This record gives sequence, structure tokens and C-alpha cells, in this order.
Amino acid sequence: MALAAEKAAKTRTGAWIVIAPAGCFLVFVMPAFFFLFLFGLAPAWVATLADRGKGRSRLTVLLNLAGLIPFAARLWAADGSLAELSLMARDVYVWLAIYGAAGASTLLRWLGPQAAAFWLELRSLRETHNLERQKLALYEEWGAGLDAIQPSSQEEG
Repeated sequence: MALAAEKAAKTRTGAWIVIAPAGCFLVFVMPAFFFLFLFGLAPAWVATLADRGKGRSRLTVLLNLAGLIPFAARLWAADGSLAELSLMARDVYVWLAIYGAAGASTLLRWLGPQAAAFWLELRSLRETHNLERQKLALYEEWGAGLDAIQPSSQEEG
């Protein structure tokens, strides 16, 4: 357990070694990108800080980046101008796409296990039904020789 915590601490430290210089570079050379990534990746920052190194925030980070990249490309095409950033910041659909992607990751994380459990339950019920039918067919074919295997009351009714 202590080894996992130590590894998580090293991973977080390693991430900050990359993030801090990149942030310093962006704030002075491309301030529009800095502000876009600072505010656009807010759900990723919160998810990563709340996760405490358990690795469950990766989906949020990746989908948040996927929602942000088209607008970063749009800003890049406009040579990183603050005027273009200002236009994008006023557009509610930009923020809907960016934060909606992060929201989709949360939805997937919550609904994924539920959907998997539902699917497994349906599969097991179908398999149980098929086995009961096979058991009834065997009982009808072999008759009294299979007295130890009685068909369930569900199949008879």
C-alpha cells in the first residue's frame, strides 16, 4: 500500500515537472493559449486534484483535452491572438463542447459499471433459461431415469 502511494507521489511530481515549465512558456510567449488551457482544462485539474493519484481521472483529462483541441487549433490558426480568444470565450458553444466532453467522461464513469452489470445480468438470465430448457428436454427424453433431476417449477408453469 505504501509503495502505491509512493509511486503516485512520484507520478504527480513528474507531471508538475512538465506542467510548470510549459505554463511559464505559454504565459509569456502565447498568453492566449495559456488562458485557454487554464480555464478550458479546469475539469481536468479538479479531477486530477480530487483523484489523489488513483489514476481514475485519466478519462476526464483525455476527454477534456479532446474537447479543447479543436479550439486550440482554431486559436493556433489565428496566430494565438487574444482577440480570437476573446471571441471564443464569449461563445457559449465553445464552453459547452469543452466542458461537455469532460462531463461525458463523468457520465461514462458512472454509467459504465451499471451498463456492464445490466448486460451480465441479462446474459446470465438467458443462459439460465437455456439450461433449464435443456434440462427439461433431457427429463422428457430419459423419463424416470433422471428422477434426481426434476425440472424447476418455473419451466412447468
